[in-house]
Amino acid sequence: MEQKTQTRVKLKNVRLSYVNLLTPNSFEGQNDPKFRCDVLIRKDDETNVTLVREAIASAIENAKAGKGCFAGEDLKKAKAVGKWHSALKDGDVEKPDDPAYKGCYFISPWKKADDAPQVVDIKGTLITKDTPNASDMVYSGVYAHITVSFFAYKNLGNYGTGCYLGNVLTLEKGERLAGGKKAEDDFGDDFEDAKNDSSALLEEDDGLL
Repeated sequence: MEQKTQTRVKLKNVRLSYVNLLTPNSFEGQNDPKFRCDVLIRKDDETNVTLVREAIASAIENAKAGKGCFAGEDLKKAKAVGKWHSALKDGDVEKPDDPAYKGCYFISPWKKADDAPQVVDIKGTLITKDTPNASDMVYSGVYAHITVSFFAYKNLGNYGTGCYLGNVLTLEKGERLAGGKKAEDDFGDDFEDAKNDSSALLEEDDGLL
């Protein structure tokens, strides 16, 4: 029997974007909701970049062996005609207008809606959508450790590699990405004024009754 090589990796201190780890969501016209996120890896992060590249290479080699989906396939030709799609993407090319992706590679691991990933805090406590203050620990922009498994696929004449979401340890730090600010960030200086305005409006209403 062919011995499969390692395709599961643990990436440390990476930043997460488009985070849907506690509740599955549908994307880009897909009907099936999924748990997913983008994992941003700095291009100068040699450790994590190497782990991803080696895992992708292993997934390809596994798919070439035996009756794998790449057995007997000409992958160089697929790449030459634009039929090859890698799990590791270049943020500067794919998302040039998003500053969070500048100078980064990224991957987009996912899991089916009936197979939720385990997300834990720095004490090892499981976080769910019902956990108090979950949105302060799991959000777009947070740094985390994450496990990911890579696979190869062939579909409708296209070839490539993708990745499944494993588990996540949130480090509970990192500036929220655009669009993800909390209410207190937007209105922190306005609460006292709002209380005074509300009291004044109530007094005006009392005069009308």
